[in-house]
Formats: sequence, structure tokens, C-alpha cells
Amino acid sequence: MSRRLVVAVAALAVLAGCGSPQDVAEREARRDADAKAADLEHAVDLASRDDRFAAEVAALTVPGRDGVELLRTHGEGDGPTWIDVRVTGHADAHSSNGIGDESYPEATVPFCYRFTLRPDGASSDGGSACDGDDATAAAVTPGPVVRLGEDDLDTLRAALAAGTTDLAATFPAGTIVDVAEVDGWTGVGVVGPPPLRDCLLGRRSAGGDVEVWFPPAITVAPGEASCDGTTAATGGARTDPH
Repeated sequence: MSRRLVVAVAALAVLAGCGSPQDVAEREARRDADAKAADLEHAVDLASRDDRFAAEVAALTVPGRDGVELLRTHGEGDGPTWIDVRVTGHADAHSSNGIGDESYPEATVPFCYRFTLRPDGASSDGGSACDGDDATAAAVTPGPVVRLGEDDLDTLRAALAAGTTDLAATFPAGTIVDVAEVDGWTGVGVVGPPPLRDCLLGRRSAGGDVEVWFPPAITVAPGEASCDGTTAATGGARTDPH
């Protein structure tokens, strides 16, 4: 069965809202996998903006992610370029709380996604059931552990004060820098290399006011804000939302 057909069948099953408790559990696991894939897609999109090869982007974004394994990369420059990963979705067992709520068992299911890298950004194929070609994960060698600290905070503050946002070469190798303009603010998001992926945010107003901060880790975790220029420009991810 083709990947496209597998996705279509899965979508119809969700819309139908029916199936055995095991089917329900696997749909919940798929939602978990999709959430992990969406977070990875955002990271891949940011990392691919500096014309990196697919293997470089994968090394910057995949290692250290829970339930995510690199399968293969393809392309080094012109022509189709992509990253294939296997994402393991998990659903905890659930007991019914009343009418309309279904009980289902624990489920762990792998799904495979392809992220295509283009000059205008990265995109996912939406994922599908993994086939026999997706049996073996590729070896990924992460770089040295890098922790962003107060010196990096000071570097970002000084750069923003000077009106500088071209900072890719200023921070350690493998760091991803994203810049965005929102409502008169210039925001800069700095993501350290894996496995830590420290986050540093800063922004500068049209009048020259500068703010920099290390967001609590939970604020830039999957499902929360992103460590990017837009979050920085809007002054987001400052406090724990919980």
C-alpha cells in the first residue's frame, strides 16, 4: 500500500470515529507522533534556511529528540533534498470517564515522515505507516555539547543595541539564528546545537529599546512557543505557562 493511500485510510478512520479500543489507542499514538513531527518540521525549517546540506540539517535537528530516529538523507545542493525519519508515537492506557468517552489500552506505533527542503522552507509529507525500507535507523554523530550562557546573552544584547541581526557566525557552530519583524519589534531567536538545544531570545524596538532573556525550557517545548524570531519579537516565552 502506498504512503499516500495509508494516510488517506487513516484519515477516514479518524473521521468515522469508530473502531476497536486498539484502533482508538493507535489514533492517539498517531496524534502524539504528529505533534513530535510538527515540532521537528519547525526546527528543520529554521536549520535549512542557511543553505545547509540535508545531512547537516539532520545532524542539527534530530539527535536527542524523544522518539525520533533518522532513517536517511538525500541531496546536497541543487535538486530534490529531503530527510526521512521514524517517529514513535505513544498513547497511555485510558479508562472511560463516562458517556462518549472510550477506554483503550496503551499503544506505541512508529510512523515515518519525509521533510523536503526547499529554498522557501521545509515541509512534511504528513507521515504514514513505516514499511520494510524503514527498518534501520541511520547513525547520527552529534557534535560537542554546547551550553548557551551569560556571555551569549551579553553578545545578543550588544548586537541588538547596535542594530545587528546577522549573528549566525557569532555563536557556536551548529547554532540556529532566526530573525523576524513584528509590530515594530525586531526579534532574534537563538537555538543552541543538539543535544541541549538551549534557547536565547531578544528583541529591539524601533526606538532602540533592547530586551534579552533565557526562556524557561517548558515555554519552548513541543506544543508551547517556539524559540524563533517571532516569539522573541512578541516578547513571548518569558514565564512558565503552567
